[in-house]
Amino acid sequence: MESGPCRRSGRRRRALETVGRVRFSTSGIATIAKGARRVVVNPEIPITVSTKIFCALHTHPGGTTTIQWIRKNTTANVFTIVLTVKAVRPTRAAWFAVS
Repeated sequence: MESGPCRRSGRRRRALETVGRVRFSTSGIATIAKGARRVVVNPEIPITVSTKIFCALHTHPGGTTTIQWIRKNTTANVFTIVLTVKAVRPTRAAWFAVS
């Protein structure tokens, strides 16, 4: 069963379709410092239990390091991007938050 504001009633319905560049106000780039495992991000929006946060690495942190998890802090309205191990170089991660 589908839920939320976007329900499909046919093959042609879409929640979002774009041509060209798109800019979202709830997205950004965070840099995890060399030798660090995490970075705290203040997205300047309320972070709730239901907020979905998507992250992808844009630079190689070294070795087989990846994003381990995203920790939300609903009290401070921030989230933390946590790597599996410390980055061997400054590492950029793109993020996108959806409430």
